[in-house]
Amino acid sequence: GHAHLDGEGTKVTIEIAPAHTTEDIKDAIAQKTGMEPSRQVLKKNDNGKELPSGKSALQMGLQQGDELVVETLKVPITVRTMDGEEIQVHVDPKGTTVKELKQMLEPETDIPVSQQRLVHAKKQ
Repeated sequence: GHAHLDGEGTKVTIEIAPAHTTEDIKDAIAQKTGMEPSRQVLKKNDNGKELPSGKSALQMGLQQGDELVVETLKVPITVRTMDGEEIQVHVDPKGTTVKELKQMLEPETDIPVSQQRLVHAKKQ
């Protein structure tokens, strides 16, 4: 069967066999896109549910022509403002820059990017 993948706005078609596991599918995506399997979150396009690890395409009910969505793994971080307010944002651990983090925080804090100062574990 085929799976059409929609990740980062691009569509990729890969061949999958009924016995292929989630990990096999992620490897095939990595070969086509260069995105590391460990950073991929696969979801079925029709229901938005994440595909479980270690299951075969057959067990997951994947059919020819199914569309999967590939998202980048994001981890939550908590940012504490000078006045003690805590804001949680989700970032790509290998790809979010300090500037992007500041841009995420600006609408939450009303502090312009140019005036933000980030300190991590007491280090600036």
